[in-house]
Amino acid sequence: MEDKEILEKLERILRDQLELDETTEITLDTNFRKELGVDSLDEYELLYEVEDEFNISLPEYDERVTEIRTMRDIADYLKQNYKL
Repeated sequence: MEDKEILEKLERILRDQLELDETTEITLDTNFRKELGVDSLDEYELLYEVEDEFNISLPEYDERVTEIRTMRDIADYLKQNYKL
């Protein structure tokens, strides 16, 4: 899967999950908590949707998963740990 496709899917998930309209700017480095007001429940739901969309299971014990804060973090984690 191409990087562009991964990022498009992640952006769609984020917009749907947080009910963001198209005018809300989301970049690779947009911080979910600081810039979009995401709380811990939102993060959990977001990661659940990522698992569902990419048909993967993110390990809860992996500290890198708990440190995901941006689109870049998710994309890098997926590319490093899964064959998409």
